[in-house]
Amino acid sequence: MIRVSILIILALAITSCVATKSGAYRIFAEDLERLVGSNFQESYVFNIGYLAKLQPDDTKPLSNGNVIKIFSVKPPRKENCKVHIEVNDKDIIIVAFSEGTECWRAY
Repeated sequence: MIRVSILIILALAITSCVATKSGAYRIFAEDLERLVGSNFQESYVFNIGYLAKLQPDDTKPLSNGNVIKIFSVKPPRKENCKVHIEVNDKDIIIVAFSEGTECWRAY
């Protein structure tokens, strides 16, 4: 009985951590972290879609030969969220991060 109670308390604690706004921001950041090392042509970001099929809002060449592609998260977001993807010459994602107040993912 005590073991079951402890498991229920742990499950509720984990659920409450994930079901918060800070949990939603963390989930989105983890989604972007998982892109690192993957091929840009196959990359997908929740609320944006398959990146290779979209036109980036901005593209910035870097001195090391890589390119940063910036995408906006589309509605229903009311505020700003930009996703920055750095891609090398082999089309592999090197860095992926977001900026803005609406960079979160529902779960």
